[in-house]
Amino acid sequence: MRRHFWQTLILISVFHGITVVSLTGQEVLSLTWPTRQAAPVPELSPYLPLLRTSIDHLPESSVVNLALMQSSALGLSAADADKISKLVSQRYALIAADPVFKNAPSALGYCFSESRPKQGFATLYRPKKTNAQTPVLLFLHGYGGSFVWYAHQLAEWFPDHIIVCPAYGIDPSAIPAAYLNECLAATAARLKHPLAKPTLVGLSAGGFGATRVYAANPTPYRQLIVMAAYPPDDAFRAWPKSAQAGFIVGAKEYYVKDGGFAAYVKSLTARSARFQGTVIPNADHFFLLTHPAETRRQLQTWLK
Repeated sequence: MRRHFWQTLILISVFHGITVVSLTGQEVLSLTWPTRQAAPVPELSPYLPLLRTSIDHLPESSVVNLALMQSSALGLSAADADKISKLVSQRYALIAADPVFKNAPSALGYCFSESRPKQGFATLYRPKKTNAQTPVLLFLHGYGGSFVWYAHQLAEWFPDHIIVCPAYGIDPSAIPAAYLNECLAATAARLKHPLAKPTLVGLSAGGFGATRVYAANPTPYRQLIVMAAYPPDDAFRAWPKSAQAGFIVGAKEYYVKDGGFAAYVKSLTARSARFQGTVIPNADHFFLLTHPAETRRQLQTWLK
């Protein structure tokens, strides 16, 4: 499941350092803090040196188009690569026209660091006015790194939310809860006020990581929302009765077609304070791009 997603999007970014973009009180900024919890150095030889060179020298819109030209190497059909390329290009066009996001920092250089970082890193979207009651989304990226377009799409859908996107190497499926705690503390310090209890959101590999963190201790979070993933076995076995969670997946995913997702939903609905599993018809792993309206409606329902 994760292979197509990260291979398609692994090159969709460029690292510009620490940058702040501001418009009428809104801002997008990079956030750092000291940590011993950072992800280990990714092992993707022989492609890693070329990837790092691309990150350093090409804008993200150019890099993703080059990556998608190699559809067979990415495990995609030419038709799928063309479809995804057009959708991602549309998102980058929106970013380029957005005064708040057009120069927003990217975390991919951090995710592909040549040594294990001694600092944590997150992209933070701040709406015009925030306080301790402003709703918070804590979003975990998919396999391949944290991309600016994740934050942009979420901010477009939920402009009045604080959106925190921690970067954790290329694979957040086993992200430590301590890293997320540090990230939230750094966010509160930067915003100079306490944070509302966040909704923990995970996409693909980030969905596995978010589910593991939440199942081990749901107390710090308002609820769990997972996209394009299912509960990993360790989290499924430890599922708390107090859990309030929603999972959204595409109907074409193998674990949906073989009945596995329906079995998860049946079991966790019976074991949770509130659980809902939603399947988007005719969608695959890329529904965040291909079915944005359906995805947005479901997220809005849960976030109410």
